[in-house]
Amino acid sequence: YSNGPFFAALAYETYEDGNSNFGTGAGTNPAAGNNTDNDAVKLGLGYKANGFSVGFIYENIDLDENTNAGLGDQENWLVNASYAFGNNVVKAQYAEADSPLANGDYDYWAVGIDHNMSKRTKVYALYTEVDNDAAAAAALNSGTGTGHQYGGNVAGSDADILSFGMMHNF
Repeated sequence: YSNGPFFAALAYETYEDGNSNFGTGAGTNPAAGNNTDNDAVKLGLGYKANGFSVGFIYENIDLDENTNAGLGDQENWLVNASYAFGNNVVKAQYAEADSPLANGDYDYWAVGIDHNMSKRTKVYALYTEVDNDAAAAAALNSGTGTGHQYGGNVAGSDADILSFGMMHNF
């Protein structure tokens, strides 16, 4: 939905007979194995005007009781903001995951800046950090699929990344 400076989105996804790891910071209970049926609902809201934008996302993950007995649901939320001035955009983001696992919560935050060198080329800098509770294993990833993973594989480990880059649209 989009109307003037306001926008909204609603999404639903389901994992049937999958092997996911929600609740650990890496998805569902890894001990659950295959044949896990989980559902998730996500709501996003935002406002954008005069170079300023702000957004909010809330997600509820309904864990399969057969393979995640007694865990309950996982709730995640995220807030982000940006401000554009001249050729620059300053960005900030914060998120929390409330895991059903004891000491499985984690939070994430990022700050960055984009500098538009032209309509097709920009450079950027970004600092990102994830803070895990004792049983959480959230990670920062680069790439897709089995890309490089920073932190996360060890419960309670934190990770941070400083990124620099250039994007050019052909």
